[in-house]
Amino acid sequence: ETAIDAASDAAFELDAGALGLRGALLLRGQNLPPMPKLASCVRLAMQGTLQAALGPSLQGLRVRVRPGGGGSELAKTCGSGALPFSFAALPPSAEVSEALVAHLLLEADHEGAVCFVAELQAAMDQSLPPGESSGGVKVQLELFPRT
Repeated sequence: ETAIDAASDAAFELDAGALGLRGALLLRGQNLPPMPKLASCVRLAMQGTLQAALGPSLQGLRVRVRPGGGGSELAKTCGSGALPFSFAALPPSAEVSEALVAHLLLEADHEGAVCFVAELQAAMDQSLPPGESSGGVKVQLELFPRT
């Protein structure tokens, strides 16, 4: 999702941060789609991952992904070949935020292997020409402290 203006973008980030739904991730892989297509794939994967945590009842989830790590420790320590992204998510109601945070922490503990890597792989493969595959991808995920 793209911001209409800087003020709405800042408000989105603040709201997501208050819920604990902001973070950064690093991707490493081969034959990855170019930017901004890769950013779109990451957004689709993050949205699919969070929806998988709560099922079809999670309608209206908004996810924003930006290239760059947003000043995170994860992005500062990434080596060459790693691509940092920052993300923020807002659920339709704050009541489900704790379940989403718990799911993201689980994803972080398992390097995205719960749902995120499979969602990302599917999104990337759909973005490539027929017959091509993006190869494997490795993920590191970090949630920012609540603001």
